Amino acid sequence: SYPTAATPTAFLSEKRYEIVSELGRGGMGVVFKARDLRLNREVALKQLPENLRDHPKAIQLFLREAQACARLNHRNIVTIFDTDQDDVNFFITMELLHGYPLNVIRRKRGRIAVRDAARLGVQVSEGLHYAHKQGIVHRDIKTANLFFTTDKVVKIMDFGLAKMMEEVRRGTTVLGGTPYYMSPEQAQGGTVDQRADIYSFGVTLYELVTGGVP
Repeated sequence: SYPTAATPTAFLSEKRYEIVSELGRGGMGVVFKARDLRLNREVALKQLPENLRDHPKAIQLFLREAQACARLNHRNIVTIFDTDQDDVNFFITMELLHGYPLNVIRRKRGRIAVRDAARLGVQVSEGLHYAHKQGIVHRDIKTANLFFTTDKVVKIMDFGLAKMMEEVRRGTTVLGGTPYYMSPEQAQGGTVDQRADIYSFGVTLYELVTGGVP
């Protein structure tokens, strides 16, 4: 397929990335399948929301978080390759995954057997434990941010983005994170540490085995 009006063509002016197709879109931006022409590999390219340019502090936070998350090297965490920007948008390039997010799998299959949920949970736990040891908190653990690959590996997605979006929402009535999964202290706008991720992870496991959230 060829670039459309929604394609970040300015970002492609240096011929580093070639857009192949759109993979999906959500509250944290649009994701494209792209080819890194310099390294000759396929990547996922996430175009972050355009309104970021109106929030300089959020941009600074995003760049700092992205640098920290790029240092995370774990099989259960999506690998971030690079960040960049054009005149309007900010981008993250990361490893291209094949499979489905757990929220899609749950919608298709309904409830997941306790044994299977435990196997998935062990992988998520290992990824979170590693990130927490590096001092990084996800802040938005949920089934939509957990990707199950065709190799049966769970990958935690969007590390660092929840903190950035929290800064964008600061001063509004909208809280960072996803309400059904948020710990009490996060819902109250308090200080958040790794325990918030553990709370959200518990809600996620509950959803997998029961088909709904508490």
